[in-house]
Amino acid sequence: NQRDAFDLVNGQHYDISDSDIEGSDDSMCLKATYALGPTDSQGNTWVNRDIHVDHCTILSTGNNAVQFGSETVFNFYDCTFTHLTITKAGKAGLGMTSNDGSIMDGVTFSDITLTGCVTPIWLKITNNHRKPSSYPGPVVGKIHNVSFINITGSGNGSTTSTLEG
Repeated sequence: NQRDAFDLVNGQHYDISDSDIEGSDDSMCLKATYALGPTDSQGNTWVNRDIHVDHCTILSTGNNAVQFGSETVFNFYDCTFTHLTITKAGKAGLGMTSNDGSIMDGVTFSDITLTGCVTPIWLKITNNHRKPSSYPGPVVGKIHNVSFINITGSGNGSTTSTLEG
């Protein structure tokens, strides 16, 4: 079975460190879905924020090593990925896909080594029509204020890093 190794869904205030993460689908994955309903217990729309992953080794045999999405109906703010060693990705080493209107703002990738990735970095904006028409928000998302600092790689595939959408 193709399975994500680590899914953070509609989450806030996470610190993940000093871990070996391996999956056959996306490995370190941030998602925003209606799985818990359209709002939290106080009636607020879910927001994913203050998420930090550092000093981890990550491997994905089939898809993305680090991935935002593919479910992205709510927003992401203040996420950092530092001091990572990515040893394989069947698709992207570092992936961000806003597929359902989510805003991804204030994301930093720093001090990361990528090896054996089909493509090192993949950013994509699409509209998969997963938000109901009554939802008060944009249907096409935004990815902005993203920093890539000291990212190195070797032995990666022939697909160049891509910004699509």
